[in-house]
Formats: sequence, structure tokens, C-alpha cells
Amino acid sequence: MDALQVDINVSETIMVADDVQALPVIQINVNEHIGVTDAINADALRVDINVAEAIGVSESVLALPVIDINVNEQIGVTDNVNTEALSVNINIDELISVADTVDMLPSVMINISELINVNDIMEVIPVVINVSGAGYNYPEPGYRASLSLDINSQSMETGWINYYYTKLRLNLESTLIIGMSVNGNTVTVTGEASVNGVVGYTFEVTIIDGNPDLLGIIIYNPDGSIYFDSIPTALNSGDFVIDIGITTQFNLMTYINPSFSGSIIPDCSNTCSYDSGTLVTLTANKNTGYEFSGWTGCDDPSAGSICTMTMDADKDLTANFTTCLFPIRVDGIPPVYYPTIQQAVTAAEPGETVQVQAGTFIENIDVNNDVLMILKGGYGCNFSTVIGTTTLRGNITINLGTVVIEDFEISE
Repeated sequence: MDALQVDINVSETIMVADDVQALPVIQINVNEHIGVTDAINADALRVDINVAEAIGVSESVLALPVIDINVNEQIGVTDNVNTEALSVNINIDELISVADTVDMLPSVMINISELINVNDIMEVIPVVINVSGAGYNYPEPGYRASLSLDINSQSMETGWINYYYTKLRLNLESTLIIGMSVNGNTVTVTGEASVNGVVGYTFEVTIIDGNPDLLGIIIYNPDGSIYFDSIPTALNSGDFVIDIGITTQFNLMTYINPSFSGSIIPDCSNTCSYDSGTLVTLTANKNTGYEFSGWTGCDDPSAGSICTMTMDADKDLTANFTTCLFPIRVDGIPPVYYPTIQQAVTAAEPGETVQVQAGTFIENIDVNNDVLMILKGGYGCNFSTVIGTTTLRGNITINLGTVVIEDFEISE
């Protein structure tokens, strides 16, 4: 049916076995139950469904550009509600259960008095709004009002608005853009501003995309009262460009192998979400007794402890660590490994070096050998290079001999 409006009023039950296709308005009012087994497909300007008890949709509801669903008891959606609607309004007194997926663009409003259960996924894709341009109109005959602006919803702190009205010699300059919203072809911008050089004012600008565009503004005094109000009026010249885009986001999950062997900064073990194309830098940090051995899933497999990821898909990243069997050794031929610094110091021969891995050790050390000894800290797991500093929480008492100490921090 190509009707301008379709009204269906049923006192008990309506069963729709296949399709309802209509332009441009569909209204369905049911006192008890509506069951839709296949689909409601509409290029309608609006789809209104008012149900006193329940709506059951077994497959899908596809509609453009507005869907209103008002239900007193329950809505059960077993498969998908996919909509390119400008707005989806769902008002429910008791329960909404979504078994699979709800994908919506670009505005979703769900009002529920009791409970929402989502078994799988509810995904709302962020909306990017950019409005820019300049134009003027005549709120009153003979008096011109001019406005110019450039604002992006993802970087509102850098956005700006200038407005001038000749009748009042009113010059408004924004000092802070607070919010942006879109409803159909209408964008509303709110913020703080100075008026004729005096700060403390707030404003609400309304721009309606059309041919021509419409411009309106309300300016509030610092006490909240209205200072100036101009309803949306068609431009006499100029144009405002409204761009509504979709920001795709991807998820990053980080893992530690083995568990508790180290950490990753930032910690995305509970998932981090990033806009598409974002460069994320992650750093692996080892715990005492472990050595970082490499990444799994890094964009650059040969990266050191710092990995840079380009978020162009959902990604998993694992920091791998190896266990250091013994953190201390005496560098002889062959080297001998010890579990404590004291045991290594006691066993060291003249001229030998006691090597200690980077990390924190808690013990007191007594030197009783009448020899020259080198105590050197900060080594990595394989003792080939110095990678940091060893912290000793305790005292070193030298009773006999001489000790040269390098790359150690000693604190009680």
C-alpha cells in the first residue's frame, strides 16, 4: 500500500504472517497482543506501535527513519532490531529482553521502569557531529543577525561561535562549547559566552538544515533569565554545513603470560575501546624473578618492551615473560647460582663479582672475607646486560675485606 497513513485498530489480536509495507506512516494499536512472524518493512516517515500487553517479534523490524514502541508489559526480540532510523524510542513498563543483537544509528532512547536483559550484544555506534559555516537573517525587519561557527563534537573545546545582532549591537563570542545534539535535520549547540565583552552568559543555538537553513538563538543572563531570544528564522544569505558521521571503534584485550609475571600499561585486561586508526602505545613491565621475552599479537613482532598498535580491528596482545631460576650468581668459570645475596658473598673468591638481577631484595648482608669483592646489581635474567637497578632493603656490614658496590640502591 502506498497510503500516506495506515491505521490498524484491533481489540484482541493481530497476526501478521509475512510483510507489512507502507508509506509513509504506520500506526498499529492493539489492546491485547501483536505477533509478527516475519517482518515489518517500511520506508515510512514514522512507525508507531502501541500495545497494551505484549509485542513479540520473531525475526526483524526494519524501518526508516523513526520507530516508536510503547509497551505496557513486555517486548521480546529474539533476533535483530536493525534500524537506520534517526531515532529509536522504546518505552516499556516492565521488561525488555534482547536475545541477540541491537544495532542502531545514530540515536537510541530506551526508557524502562524495571529491567533490561541483554543476552548477547547491544551496540550503539558513536555519532560524530560537525557543524560549520556562516550566514545571516533578519529576526526583525531591517535588523540583521549574523552567525559563524565551527564545531566538532569530538573536540568541542576547540569549537567556537560568533553572533552579532545589529538592533541591540549585541556581540556574543563563545568561551566554551558545552554540548551538541542532533534530532533529524536539527542541530542544537549549547555553551558559555561573553556578551559585549562581559562573561558569564550561556546560550543555545539552533540550526535547521534546509533550503534555506534556519537559525535561532537563546541567550541567558548569568542569573539564568533570558537576555535575548530569536526563534529559528530562514537565512537570507549563507549556509551551514552539518555532517553526521559514524566513528567505528575497536576493542583491545591484553594478557600476561604466565599470570602474575608482569604487567602492561595501559591495562586492557578488561577491554579498552579505541576509535579506528588510533595509535596505542603499550609498555610491558616485569615482576621480580621474571624477564620480558616478547609480545604475541604486536603489530611489530620484534618490538622490545614497548609495543605500538594501530587500532584497525579488534586485537589481542600478550606480554610474555620467562622465569629467572636464580636471581644471584658469582661470575666464576663456570658461574655458580645462589638464592640469596648473603650466600653468594660468602662463597665469592678474591676478585670475583657477585651479580644480582634488577629488582628488590630484602635481607641483611655481612661481609667477613678478607678479599676484594665486586657487588654489582641491575642485571637482566640472563646476566648479559645491566637493565636497571637492584634495590636492597637491609644493611651491608663489612667486617673484613673490601667491597665495590655498583648499580645498587640501599634502604632500610
